[in-house]
Amino acid sequence: MPLNRSPPPRSSSTSTLSLCQNERIITQDSDTASEIMQSDVEKGCPNTARRPKRKHGDVANAELKELLCDIQRKQEEEFRFIKQDMEAIKQQNIESQRESEKSLEFLSNMYDALLQKFEAVVKENSVHRKNIHLLEAKVEQLERNIKSSSIEVRNIPLSKSETKQDLKTHIICLGEAINQPIQDGEIRYIFRVKTKKEPGPVIVEFTTILRKENFIKSVIGFNKDKTKAEKLNTAHLKIHGNPNPVYVTDNLTTKTRRLYYLTREFTKAHPQASCWITFGKIYIRIGEGLPSIHISTEEDLAKLKTQK
Repeated sequence: MPLNRSPPPRSSSTSTLSLCQNERIITQDSDTASEIMQSDVEKGCPNTARRPKRKHGDVANAELKELLCDIQRKQEEEFRFIKQDMEAIKQQNIESQRESEKSLEFLSNMYDALLQKFEAVVKENSVHRKNIHLLEAKVEQLERNIKSSSIEVRNIPLSKSETKQDLKTHIICLGEAINQPIQDGEIRYIFRVKTKKEPGPVIVEFTTILRKENFIKSVIGFNKDKTKAEKLNTAHLKIHGNPNPVYVTDNLTTKTRRLYYLTREFTKAHPQASCWITFGKIYIRIGEGLPSIHISTEEDLAKLKTQK
């Protein structure tokens, strides 16, 4: 019967050496190799050099630090450029502000100078306006004095070969019709005004103002309380044809004529109002039974418009 022999026991040193040799097969660069080598030293493995332990975090931290330093350097460089640009912009703003202040000061001085000139012009204009009003009043008075002895007869028909003597004959017939006989020497000057619309008015200048005023009074008295057909017309002047109304008024100045036109326009807009001229003065009555109002300027007429 064969005997089963068990292998002789290995010594502890031999097994330890074999174990160390087997474990050295693992790559030394891995973490496992490092741990094995460390364990070999601790276990007393011969001919084993002690090496430091390496970790993944060391490489990552170094790269991160280098990356952060690079970013920081770039940011500092960009910040330096930004700071330079900001300084340049600040300097430009300071210069622009100085220029703006100079411009504002210049404009302010110009405004003050123009304001002073404007005030002087306004004062001068006010003085000129007063002088103009005074001159207009003097011219108006002179023109009234010149025309104080003249009358204006409108709607006398125009003949082809009309002469001053023909006009004088019409006026003499007119005087006979209103019971104001006129002598040939009482008419100083007579003529017809040329206008775009024919016939133009006939201007008659008497020798005295009193003669003119009496003639106007007689015309007003003749037309008073008469119908439209019975009032003064061309038949009273012994002019053949259909009778047309004839109007006799004072020879008005340019200013008074315009004022009278505006007054008539006012009465057209207010049917109850009426206006007339007496001895070169314009009067208006707003309503029946109300007192008459003397219109001497356009401002007087404007006041009536505001009152209405």
